[in-house]
Amino acid sequence: MAFALCLAKTSEGSKSSPVNLTFAAEGLHCEGCVDSLTKALKSVKGVQKAEVSLKGKCAFVTLDESKTPVSTLVAQTHKQVSYRLTLLLPISNWDKADREKAVQVLKRVKGVANVKADKSGLLVSFDPKATVRYSELVGTLTKNGFKVLNSPVNSNGLTQNGSNQGSCCSECESGHSGSHSGSQKSECR
Repeated sequence: MAFALCLAKTSEGSKSSPVNLTFAAEGLHCEGCVDSLTKALKSVKGVQKAEVSLKGKCAFVTLDESKTPVSTLVAQTHKQVSYRLTLLLPISNWDKADREKAVQVLKRVKGVANVKADKSGLLVSFDPKATVRYSELVGTLTKNGFKVLNSPVNSNGLTQNGSNQGSCCSECESGHSGSHSGSQKSECR
């Protein structure tokens, strides 16, 4: 795939708590693409923060799921722009996990269209008319012995992967400060 993957910070708790999500974003070619996707994400009810990385091909979103479930965020965004968003769920001890079991467990969740194992975790896409909540995905994985990672968030609200020395995306595996510039120019350094 043409995009680099980023890790998501997960939040457990009530459905009204905002969750920090990371999406792989296919189809980004320039800063105009970044601007369009950022604007589309921010227009969805419940989105508190949205930043897009051109270099990382990722979108970082803080979402209040009491207003809009994650699957609806993806569908509403896709109605406005052609970029394809795929949710990334990073899994603890992923290198030793039963990846096929994790994929099959999530494929059984109503509204999940596809699940792929990636080196960072699971990539999840949704049926366009589905209503799937992030907490439902995390709960399903937890019940089946998997732990979705909670990653620290830097001062810009973007996630970092502690296992990659602060890197937020696989493209920057050599490590960097984890900082991304603000607003629409949130590229890995």
